[in-house]
Amino acid sequence: MHPLANTALCAALGALIPVCVKAGITISIATSPPPASEAPIRQPLQDFGGTTSLRFLPPRDGPPDKNDPAEFLRDSSTNKPRVYYYTRDRDLGQTFTVGKHPIRWESLTLRIGPTDSSVQEGAPGAEIFLQVFAVLGTPHMQDQGTTGADSSKDGKRTRWKTYDPSDPKTDDIITGETFVPLQVMRGTLPTQLSKDDWLRLHLKANDHMILNANSTYAWVIGFTSPASRRALALANCCHPNDPQKDYAGGHGLRRDGSTTDLETTFVRALSDGADLAA
Repeated sequence: MHPLANTALCAALGALIPVCVKAGITISIATSPPPASEAPIRQPLQDFGGTTSLRFLPPRDGPPDKNDPAEFLRDSSTNKPRVYYYTRDRDLGQTFTVGKHPIRWESLTLRIGPTDSSVQEGAPGAEIFLQVFAVLGTPHMQDQGTTGADSSKDGKRTRWKTYDPSDPKTDDIITGETFVPLQVMRGTLPTQLSKDDWLRLHLKANDHMILNANSTYAWVIGFTSPASRRALALANCCHPNDPQKDYAGGHGLRRDGSTTDLETTFVRALSDGADLAA
């Protein structure tokens, strides 16, 4: 295949160009991912439980409330937290590295998540954006030095609880990269969406992008406007401790919320009287 032939990117997730916000994409349902000959950059693995959604919800009337099941998810049988953060808006994406030849980027294929809750009522027919970045630098996992113990006895309690407060990796962060915006494109989701569907995002002909060889880029997608239950889960693979499932040349991205205030984002404990809305 000629390095600039029909080229797509598939994920279960030239010189720098100016940011353009007028570019467009068309979005359709595909019956399968593109063949490897058309999608040389691929991440075919996925988890088959849980969901990670892009979402854009209307503003709250007040602060988040841990007693509201829409804000703070608990296991219905044990009443224990399923996650340790409040519901917030989120965009999803992925970094990727081009091989030894430049490519012309014409489409991106994504898969909707496998659970019954993957497609929320506010997602079908909604407008989304596709933002593209050049990525400079080398990613590095910054260890926050916490032990994971759910207590402050040693002063090293995991600060940011996500799915497992006993896992000391849950508050580690990736550093070392700079994201340079290149282009923003918009398109409308189909009005009929189902779990496990393949979504094909086609860049319009005038907006095809030439991606440099041996260079790293990123895509991020999200909704352009809020609405009730506007959320869509994408298939993803999260196995940070399994080298066999590493995604060579890239990693997943989540751009969450619009606040840096820990107290309105992360929950300390259900029984913590000092916590927000305890």
